[in-house]
Amino acid sequence: MLSLDPAEFGLFGVNCGIIEPDLICDFYYNALKEMGVNFSFGTSVQKISLDPV
Repeated sequence: MLSLDPAEFGLFGVNCGIIEPDLICDFYYNALKEMGVNFSFGTSVQKISLDPV
C-alpha cells in the first residue's frame, strides 16, 4: 500500500519496543495544533481514503 521495500533486519535490545502511547499522542497532537490542524473529536467517520495525495 505504501510501496515500501521489505525490512532486511531488526534489532533487539533492552527496552526495545517500549513506548508510552499517551506521550506519543500528546506530542503529535501539540505538534499538529501548532501547524494549524483542526481536530474534530466525537464525530463519526463515514469513509477513510488511504490513497496518497
